[in-house]
Amino acid sequence: MPRALLLKTKSTPTDPYDDAFRHKTPFIPVFVSVLSHQRVNEPHLREILQNGPASRYTALIVTSQRAVEALHDAMATLTGTLL
Repeated sequence: MPRALLLKTKSTPTDPYDDAFRHKTPFIPVFVSVLSHQRVNEPHLREILQNGPASRYTALIVTSQRAVEALHDAMATLTGTLL
């Protein structure tokens, strides 16, 4: 059988990609876990949150759970409290 390479960590207990590939395609999914996740530009994020003029930004779009966590931590650092 042909294999499909998925560049992602397989979710547990079930992975929707694994289920879809195994049941709806002729491919066997092969997962390659992401090597590492790290935050970048945390000081810049804090600077924008603290000093950035609100008129420069119309919206804040958060695209992942890790982005939510980074935003939470940056705001907690600025306020000195857990949100």
